[in-house]
Amino acid sequence: MHWSSNSIARILTSIGELKKRCSVQCDNLKKDSLNDVPIVTNIEKTQANSTLAAVDSGFSTKQFLSMDVMLLRSVSTIFAYENGKLTSTDYFPNRVPGISIHYGVFSDQSESTCFKSLTRLNAEMSCAVQTVNVFKPSMILIDGSLLPLPSDKPPENTSLSLLYSETIALYSNLFKVCAENNCELVGVCKDSRSQRLCNLLSENNKVDFPIPNDEFVTDLLLDSFQRTLCFPHSNVNSLDNSGAVADVHWSKLVNCFYMKAGDSLPFRVEFLLPNTNNEKENDGKENLEKAASLIASSLASFCSPQFGYPSILIEVDMRASLKPGEISTLFASLEHQANALILRSNSRPFR
Repeated sequence: MHWSSNSIARILTSIGELKKRCSVQCDNLKKDSLNDVPIVTNIEKTQANSTLAAVDSGFSTKQFLSMDVMLLRSVSTIFAYENGKLTSTDYFPNRVPGISIHYGVFSDQSESTCFKSLTRLNAEMSCAVQTVNVFKPSMILIDGSLLPLPSDKPPENTSLSLLYSETIALYSNLFKVCAENNCELVGVCKDSRSQRLCNLLSENNKVDFPIPNDEFVTDLLLDSFQRTLCFPHSNVNSLDNSGAVADVHWSKLVNCFYMKAGDSLPFRVEFLLPNTNNEKENDGKENLEKAASLIASSLASFCSPQFGYPSILIEVDMRASLKPGEISTLFASLEHQANALILRSNSRPFR
């Protein structure tokens, strides 16, 4: 080992100093507002009394000599609640879905990464659309953002162009199906590296955070069962230059907030606010905050007391995850029958 207890102590001391500096700023922000909206709002806990769905996927990838191979499982879990109690559980397409195999030949690492991301998103969005159509939940949770990342958009006229177009169409279809079925569409990001909220507070409230990371700051800003004010997912003025985000025409209606539902870290919540024509600016802000309060209240009622996170997302993650035995069996079978494709770096003498 090349580390010592002194090294760990220095790291912990440094983190402690950063938290102390940031805590002073957060204490002031708790009493402040942004554009006449309080930065911090209490969440009113309610009793769960509806049907909730969640979608997730598990995957594993391996690079061979001439292609990337991806194992993928996508599944949704459906929880029905009555008077705060879980009364029934269902799954789509079933409790233990099969594993699909996807592959592609790529000469560029960025294309390989894009292929994996788009394949996963495509499967999740398709599963979500079918879940809403079949089970008619009042809310469906997506494990992650409601919008693709700019890096998910491949260069034009590549082998991934068709897959990208199909994925964007599925996003728009999901938004449309949720609106038609009066189903609240919510994205939950458990680990956010975003700086969007910090940047807004820095610009408008003249705060200079030592670490401008939203999750780091909101952990100090929020107490249990509190949320931040809402803010747009993206800078509307730069949407035309934000890659895949701009290609989802509903993207300007996606808003976010952070919430804490227990003593654990906060998580980021994204939701779609229906567009209201001829809405006054003040009415728009008020309706946005009302929608956020209702969603936060619902999520708080669905959260595990132990983890401070929606229980259904924990369950669907377990259902979607690929077991080590499944991964090793499928890849071993492929390697056995296509030995010439194995990379030298993956063979035993080089490991």
